[in-house]
Amino acid sequence: MLKALGYGRHQPFEFTLFNWSPEVFSRMGVRGLCASKFAEVAFAMHAAVARDEMAELTQELRQLIATTEVQTPNIDALSQFVS
Repeated sequence: MLKALGYGRHQPFEFTLFNWSPEVFSRMGVRGLCASKFAEVAFAMHAAVARDEMAELTQELRQLIATTEVQTPNIDALSQFVS
């Protein structure tokens, strides 16, 4: 849907590295991060404010989707969990 509206693919270079590296390295890195005290605290802090942010993003995506003919089954399925 974003591509149909002319938005390009923009992501930090670090995210692109996940596409280039073998999956086993990505799994090891994510597993190590998730097992850390940093992740425990960061995820808890983020979860405390994420609901409002997800609701706002869902509303903005719905507005963009309404301007296209593109089907968005994944967004439709996920948005039922965001109020």
